Amino acid sequence: MVALILAFYAVKETRGFAHRETTPAGPADSLAASRPTRTSFAKATWGDHRLLACHQAGLIEKFVDTIAWGLFSLYFVAQGVAIPTIGALVGAYTGTWALLQLATGHLSDRIGRKIPIVLGMEVAGAGVVLVAVSGSLLGCLLGAVTTGVGMALLYPNLVAAVADIASPVERGSVLGVYRFWRDSGYGFGAIAAGLVADTFGLANSFLVVALLMAASGAVVAWFYHAASIRGWPPSRS
Repeated sequence: MVALILAFYAVKETRGFAHRETTPAGPADSLAASRPTRTSFAKATWGDHRLLACHQAGLIEKFVDTIAWGLFSLYFVAQGVAIPTIGALVGAYTGTWALLQLATGHLSDRIGRKIPIVLGMEVAGAGVVLVAVSGSLLGCLLGAVTTGVGMALLYPNLVAAVADIASPVERGSVLGVYRFWRDSGYGFGAIAAGLVADTFGLANSFLVVALLMAASGAVVAWFYHAASIRGWPPSRS
């Protein structure tokens, strides 16, 4: 109810900003507003390699959430860690991410999206590895904080990168498609990490997720590099 009231009285309509981004002759893609949902979904999913890179990165990074919010707790219990301490360790991950993303989002406005996203994927994966190989509470805490730093670097900037790519008239639908693929990572991550954990152990499931994060970050780096060679984007790294 609070959010609904604020939306009515405090949130400003952004349509005017979208109009400013269009050409004097009209929207950059005049068919986007009337494009069927199925066509928009396909175009936003695999019609642009840059968007495809962002979608896969968003999906894979949710594997880390699955690990942190689910398997971390099981792993710590198996190590004999007390329940309140487990809450503090998982909270260190979430709290670090929540606070730092206020700064990392602003940072990407200055230096571009690619560096924070790619670095975030690698740092978050490294944090998961640190938890898996650490034999102490301090090491687990450092791993949780490192994972949170990585998520703060990549999470807000993946959304911003998608918004950069989408034309103003279809930005809302493109962001919706991105969020569909990103949040489906909760399901895929739970199934994949659970199967690996049951077969090879919890620590090994952490290592698999870390490898996926590293590979996903490399995909983003490659597609942004290829796009830059073609002259896109003119003002982003």
